[in-house]
Amino acid sequence: MAQYRAIFKNAYFKGLTSAVLLTAGLAAGAAQAAPLNDTNWAGVSGSVIVATGKDYDNLKIDASSAPVTVTNPNAATITITSGAAGTDNYIKAVSSNAATVTGSQTNIVIASSTDNNVGLTISGSSGAAASLTVADMIINNGTLNLTGGAATTGAAKLKADTIVLRATDAGDAKITFAAGNTAAGFAVLEGRLTNNGSGTGTIDFSGFGTLNTYTDNDGVNVDIAVTGGKTATLDLSAQTEANKTMKLVGGNFDIKGGTNAGTFTVKDATLDIGADVKLTSSTSGTQAGTLTVSSSNSADDATLRVDSTVLMNFLAASGDQAGAVQLASSKNRSVSLNDITGYQ
Repeated sequence: MAQYRAIFKNAYFKGLTSAVLLTAGLAAGAAQAAPLNDTNWAGVSGSVIVATGKDYDNLKIDASSAPVTVTNPNAATITITSGAAGTDNYIKAVSSNAATVTGSQTNIVIASSTDNNVGLTISGSSGAAASLTVADMIINNGTLNLTGGAATTGAAKLKADTIVLRATDAGDAKITFAAGNTAAGFAVLEGRLTNNGSGTGTIDFSGFGTLNTYTDNDGVNVDIAVTGGKTATLDLSAQTEANKTMKLVGGNFDIKGGTNAGTFTVKDATLDIGADVKLTSSTSGTQAGTLTVSSSNSADDATLRVDSTVLMNFLAASGDQAGAVQLASSKNRSVSLNDITGYQ
């Protein structure tokens, strides 16, 4: 205000035009964007851009000082076009302070024009969870990181009605279960999974994680990678009977073998692997990457439904290490082979 007063007090020395220009410069500086945080989350509506100098510079919801619970009731589309996951854009629990963020009519779009260096991290802590619940999560050549804490109480979770992987040939739409996750329940992705775009999206289990994701009848074309020594779990026990299947119709599905092999577990769900999926257990070593079919609920079935040729190539690989299939429960579990001449 002192600067404004000085400008107008001395305007007759500077001339009116100079006063207006100086005032405009101060106004532009005062209007610089702030982070989208727990204070202003509830008021977001319409279409907003999260990028340096736009509606919000970044998305930073941080429970460092106290637990955070925020809800946005408005129809809103939040598009993140700059800023790295974890550094610039994050929702994080800290110590025993949880971060719970909800937008019942909110769509979040992660959009990088050429690569996946734009993103959002959801991270739990040692004793508190971090969660984001929205209508749609759409990833356009960007990254969503789920980083769990040291216990299930510190889980990281993304729940959306629809999760869209929309990669282009110039980049990747990627969901990463971070290496810090030490058990499958510590990072959870929940909702209907779909994809479109000229490229193939990626789900990377660098750490443990749980997919509570189902697909419609068209299935999804996605690359899935499970690092050696990690377990990825498809668990649809909480879903309705109509939403008990994740169908893969294309992409590379690699469960790495080696000294410590990776495992993909099907729990109270059907995993349907089509003829155009490349199922492998890469990395040579003493242990094979394993598909485990394990129902934990007597009321539910765990089923691996797979094209016969795809399964045979996985079990008797040439070049890559041969994989393994394991039935690991006394409850209802099965492997269903489709006709060897083609996927039905």
